[in-house]
Amino acid sequence: MKNAPSSAVLFLLPFLLAACTAAGTDRSNVRWEELLHNPLYAERYWSELTEKMVNIHLREPDVLKDPQMRSIVDDVRTNALRRAQEASLERNKGKRGPFNTVADETTGVVLLLDRTLYFSSDFHALPGPSLRIYLSAMADPRDAAFPDATSVEIGRLESPYGAQEYLLPAILEKPEDMRSVVLYDPRLKRLSSFAQL
Repeated sequence: MKNAPSSAVLFLLPFLLAACTAAGTDRSNVRWEELLHNPLYAERYWSELTEKMVNIHLREPDVLKDPQMRSIVDDVRTNALRRAQEASLERNKGKRGPFNTVADETTGVVLLLDRTLYFSSDFHALPGPSLRIYLSAMADPRDAAFPDATSVEIGRLESPYGAQEYLLPAILEKPEDMRSVVLYDPRLKRLSSFAQL
């Protein structure tokens, strides 16, 4: 079976195909590129890709005997490391914090950067009939009746799972003054969870 492709070739094939079709009309590539605008998602993606290329170097030395494969692995690793560092620097420009459970278990991190709110790829919340996102100047929304006078509704939570982003409404003049992101269900009058920024 000398002509059988190695595991590294099979692993790298999706990356090579993605690079070749990035300018095409494949909708999945558009979604992937959109997700990479989210610094939390991008940092995780590029860090894990860097780690994968390092692992190929360490655990699959036979693959690297082929100069073309060595070049691909080295190029992908170098590019992924650079992009992970860029995403980390971008993430550090904003305010972020992990979600804290109030009524419903919620995990993940939220990032407020410029006029956009980003959710991490590991974000998970229990669905609700009308779960909505708010920004509040209160550090802990349990300190007063919610929504309080400083709260601004950002919109409906599009998905209880995974990376996503929300543009802040124009009525929010000073997003830097906001101290928490709150998931609240107005139909149930229920505070689900919050993240301090």
